[in-house]
Parts: sequence; C-alpha cells; structure tokens
Amino acid sequence: MARIGKTKAVDTIESGPIFGTYAGAYFAREYGFDNMLCLDVGGTTAKCSLVREGKPVQQKNGELFGIPLATPMQLLRSIAIGGGSIVKSDPEASMRVQVGPGSMGASPGPACYALGGNEATVTDCFVTLAYIDPEGFQGGQRKLDAERAREAMTRHVAEPLGLSVEKAALLARDCTAVLIGTLIKKTAAEAKLDLEALQMFAYGGNGPLLATLVADILNIRRVHISFSLGPIFSAFGTAISDVAHVYEHRIVANDSNTAAAFGEILDSLRARACRDLEAEGFQVDEATFHAEVEPEEGEPVPVQSGSDLSDISSGILRLRAESKLSSYEPLLLEQGEANADHAVMDHRQVFFDETASRVPIYDYTKLRANNVVIGPAIVSGDNLTCMVTEGWQMRVDEYGNGLLSH
Repeated sequence: MARIGKTKAVDTIESGPIFGTYAGAYFAREYGFDNMLCLDVGGTTAKCSLVREGKPVQQKNGELFGIPLATPMQLLRSIAIGGGSIVKSDPEASMRVQVGPGSMGASPGPACYALGGNEATVTDCFVTLAYIDPEGFQGGQRKLDAERAREAMTRHVAEPLGLSVEKAALLARDCTAVLIGTLIKKTAAEAKLDLEALQMFAYGGNGPLLATLVADILNIRRVHISFSLGPIFSAFGTAISDVAHVYEHRIVANDSNTAAAFGEILDSLRARACRDLEAEGFQVDEATFHAEVEPEEGEPVPVQSGSDLSDISSGILRLRAESKLSSYEPLLLEQGEANADHAVMDHRQVFFDETASRVPIYDYTKLRANNVVIGPAIVSGDNLTCMVTEGWQMRVDEYGNGLLSH
C-alpha cells in the first residue's frame, strides 16, 4: 500500500487478488496457525495463493502471465475458471465436458442473467442444480431465469451427450472442481507446502459454492469462508495492510564489500525511506525497517548496520520500510448455541447427485457464533451462497466466518 506516485507498475499487478492473501494471512494469525491456502473464485478466474508463517508466500523471482521476472513477487497462480466460464460437451474429454477458458463474463453473462447470453456456464449449472436461489440472487436485487439456464445446459451439454440436464450439470460442476484442484496442487508443490496439512480460505462469489468439492479432491479437512466479507475479501485485505516501500541496492563482487561500506549503503537507503515516509505524512519514529541481503544463490539473510557481508560476492541489498495505518476490525457476532434451526428459512430440492434431496436453506443473517449447520444444506447470504455437502458441517465463529470441517 502506497501513494500512486510512490509505486512501480510491477508492484500493483494483480493487486486485487494479492490483497485477498493478506486477508487470509490476517485470519490465519487470528486463528493461531501458520500456513493457509487461499482460493478466490470469481466470475472469470480462479486464483490460488498461499500463506506461510502468517505471511503471503513470496517468490525470489516472480512470474507475470507466464513471463519470468527477475524481481520478487507474491506467489499467485490462476486458471480461467469462474461463474461465467462456458460449459460445452466434449465426448473426447475425460469427463465428457469442457469448462472454460472461454467466458461470458458479466455482460451478457450466463444464460440465466437473461441479458442476451445463450451459452451454458458454470453459474447456469449451479442454478440448474438448485444451489442458487433465482429469487434471492444479490439479495433479491436481480432475478435469475432458471428456465433459460436449463435450456442452455440442455442444448449445449445434455442433449449432445445423451444425458439428463441434471447429470450434465453435475459433470460440469465436478470438472470445474477438478480443474481448480489441479491448480491448487501445482501451486502448493511450487511453494513446497504439504496440501493435506493446510487449511483453506475460500472466497469470491463462487469460492464457497465449490469449497467442499475442491477440499474433498485435495483431502483438505478444514475450510474457512466469510459471509460478511466474502465478495469483498480482497478489499478487506487492503483495509488491514500497512504502507510499505522497498529500496534496493545491487551488490557486485569487489574488495570494498566491508561492514563499513554496507553500513553506509543501508544508512543511505534508510534516509531515502525516511524522506518518503515523511512526505506522505507518517511519523518516522513509528515506522519499522527490515533489511536483508539476497545472494545470487540461496535465501535472503536479515542484516543490519555493521553486519559483516564480506563473504557475499554479489546479490541485492534490500530495505523494507513500513508504516501502520488505522485498520478495520471485523465486528464480532453475538454468541449462540450449537442449534441453528432458528436460521432455517426454507427447504429446497437440491441435486448433490442425480437424485434430488430436500435440504434446509439457512439464512446467514440469522446465524450466531457457535451455530452449527449439518450437511447436506445450503447457507445463503445476500451476496454469497455456501454449499455444505454430505459429511461436512459448518460452525460459525465469532468473526462471522464459517468453519467447514469434515
């Protein structure tokens, strides 16, 4: 976080989803565990990032849309899968359907939006399977056309494959979960983190709908979602972030790499940092400074003025200056009992498999801390829907987040 005149373009690339990881790291620290997987599934893209030791995982050398960069960046990987992703029949594919990478986006959007879109999408699958309430979408501000969703699914997927529309939608749902699971596996392997030891935070408009399906594929047993922050989880990440500036100095191999020389360089970088912080109206004595040297080979090493770095022939000397901002704190929920029957607002025929099951629909706004929802069930908020599948349960915590456990 910094004023626009003090930033570099490369530092702001993908800033929205990156701040979602900062939000995930915030809750990881609040809950008292070190590592977390963050999954953001929106309308066009699913993004995966990771938290290690309470902080977003960084790469020594970053990558931007497949292009390698010789600059540190946060580890963030994505796939073109979201609510607007187009679903087509594909008899040659392993699951007989293709999901993405084409997308209807938000305009004209899925067929059920009734704005001109005539392709079947992931959202149309969810409407067909009755996960999403057509009358309560976006808090009732928009009505979805369930019949258009079924027509698109029938025309583009079910009829070409000779399947019922529900079976076709289930195939598309499962294909979506598998593709996202594959993305997560690759990202965790890149960060050298054990997937089964991680807890997951799922957010974005479609993260909570797919959370338990993806978790089952990955053998993850604890998933967190946020009804109050879910659609704006990344924005929450900006609200809790500090202003940060990074200054670098290239080290080259020569006889002047003495402790005194490095001390002078660090002092010079610190002077620049202080000038910039003061120009933004911050108190320098309240700022924190972290210095490290990153050798050509190996991991960064913390340093301070007077450190003997004579054994480092070349690399980058880096200073990070941070100043805290007043931050938002989530409102805590009123405590309740485990029983959540008071929040049941309806029952609906839902397709978790090929046979419809009559399941309770819970109104998130009526849930209290400690309430427990036993799957199969649907939990619905104004802008978010969570699917609690068979074998899972969701407990609401004091932050209004749901902990899904198996």
